[in-house]
Amino acid sequence: MVQFRCPYCGAAGERTMGGLAADGTIAACGTCVQLFRLYPDGRTEEAGEDDAVPSPAAQAHPPAVKDAEPEKGELLLFLCPFCGNEIKVPKAKLPPEGARGKCSGCQARLRLKPDGNVELDGKQAQPYSSGASAPSQTKGVEQGEQGEAAHDGPEPLGDIDHCYLHPDEPPARSCVECHRYLCAKCAVERRIEGQLKPVMVCAACGGATAPLPKRVRWTPFYKDLPKVLAAPVTGGALWYFGVMVLLQIVKHFAGAIPIAGLIPFLLLTVFQWVFYLEVVRDVAGGSYEFPGWPDMSDVLAMMTSFLKVVFVTIVSLLPVFIASCILMAPLRAFMATAGPGEKPGLAPLLLGPVGVVIALFFFVYLFYLPLCVAIVAVFDTVLPALNPILIIKIMSRIGKPYVFAALFWAALFIFNAVIMILLGKAGLVGGVIYPFFDVYFTLVFCYSLGRVIAENEHKIGWS
Repeated sequence: MVQFRCPYCGAAGERTMGGLAADGTIAACGTCVQLFRLYPDGRTEEAGEDDAVPSPAAQAHPPAVKDAEPEKGELLLFLCPFCGNEIKVPKAKLPPEGARGKCSGCQARLRLKPDGNVELDGKQAQPYSSGASAPSQTKGVEQGEQGEAAHDGPEPLGDIDHCYLHPDEPPARSCVECHRYLCAKCAVERRIEGQLKPVMVCAACGGATAPLPKRVRWTPFYKDLPKVLAAPVTGGALWYFGVMVLLQIVKHFAGAIPIAGLIPFLLLTVFQWVFYLEVVRDVAGGSYEFPGWPDMSDVLAMMTSFLKVVFVTIVSLLPVFIASCILMAPLRAFMATAGPGEKPGLAPLLLGPVGVVIALFFFVYLFYLPLCVAIVAVFDTVLPALNPILIIKIMSRIGKPYVFAALFWAALFIFNAVIMILLGKAGLVGGVIYPFFDVYFTLVFCYSLGRVIAENEHKIGWS
């Protein structure tokens, strides 16, 4: 056996001496699938531009069987066309029509013929030692070549989630030559002389391929709602939930104290929102768990993060304020037509200026603003969040999942508003109970927003 190391990636390997030419033999690394020249003494060097593994159509097929060594008598040595396993059979035991059996390496059903041919299901199989592919593999390459020829103009190369030829299939490899993204159907095996393990090549151009890094495949949040709804009260998150509820209760009573309660109310609000931003950031980064507490050593940094959210919120709601000002005059005229002491009907209000303002508010609040908050949370910046063209483009890239998310946030908003109205009539008891719901709905919103970003990060193109 000859031991060697790949000149590209340094991976160790070994192969038999048989078939190694004195001036070197082209082989492929089983790790990085790069071609290199291997010498009998174990030396390796990078392959040149003219060095390549001949295609099955262009390469002459050496015999699949060779006479055994003289001391072994009438033994014939066959090589399995699929795994390269050596099969030794006494020539005298082979009938004229050949002998059928299974390869001990890959369990393929073969027929070994006295003339040296290897057949599979009655069809001629290409020999392993020739460097050619098996029939099914050759068919895959031919289909890829035909598919390439059938395209006019620039051919799509696919992306990290879509094979170039089968968009509904996720790719497993990418071609290092033509840079196509390849699914399991478009990356085919090629046998390299002397290599027991085949290499995966591109079915379109025959180039070497490399495996894609494994991506974390998130279950869409709307298909994982039980986990999303349970996230704030599951495991260690329950501790954070309890503390945030306590802070919310303290903040509720601090806000009821004129002037003196303003400072603790503000500090608690800043701390809570910094924590909420941390939840969005960590989940958007791929974590299923809630983050730790924010670093309280830099109060100025915490205040800055909070002010960024406030600023982005105000700017995002500007269209609502402007629309309200523009529609205020016709709204007052409409109210005046009702006469003194009369109240206009609800339907005319919803279909008139009030309805326009409400619809605009909900669009901004449920569709537009969450992405702005996500940008502040993930990048700690406000400039991209102030670009409405960018925000709308991101929403269109995410597509239906973002619509489902907005509907989910609308449901949270409605439930929270109904509970606030009901508990608002309970006085002190309501002031203690409502923070549980308020914190819960806010954490679910932040967690689901982070999930949407993490699940669709490849569509957004932020990284």
